[in-house]
Amino acid sequence: MLINRTMSTKLKSLATQFPIITLTGARQSGKTTLSQELFKDFEHVTLEDPAIRDLATHGMRSFLNRYNNHVIFDETQRVPELFSALQGIVDDRGDNGQFVLTSSQNFLLMNTISQSLAGRVAVMYLLPLSYTELSDAGCVRTAWMNGSGVADIHDCTSIPSARSTFIPVMSTPTSSATCETNRAYAS
Repeated sequence: MLINRTMSTKLKSLATQFPIITLTGARQSGKTTLSQELFKDFEHVTLEDPAIRDLATHGMRSFLNRYNNHVIFDETQRVPELFSALQGIVDDRGDNGQFVLTSSQNFLLMNTISQSLAGRVAVMYLLPLSYTELSDAGCVRTAWMNGSGVADIHDCTSIPSARSTFIPVMSTPTSSATCETNRAYAS
């Protein structure tokens, strides 16, 4: 089951305005799933794979000859030299929507982008599933409904980020002034 992410429309729109879209966020927040769902016609290349990472690191020219357009590069923090190599490609073409990059290390990513891809990339930060996203998908019962005092995620156990999402819930159904954050558990 895929849950609609609130930033989906914005990401698609940014792909028409920038040559590179970067999706960053915590591990297991859904960056890979979202990018593959939104950009289905793009080839997916994970830099977590040692053989692919080795090719990118030691043969960047042949790597980018092979993966040169409509590519999702996943876990780009593994090969930071990729950013400056992409700069030349996007400058030569001048087309928007060429690459999607994912990364879970925001500091390294932002430092590298500001040096080599400024003005060529839109950066979006993906948080784990929100209460609204889960609720809209029918995956949340509030604490007072299940009687446990903890927000309960149900029917979404196949979604990794749903199993560890913090969900703000009202402490009682009638108290709108008091809000606490409880750990959500998959049932």
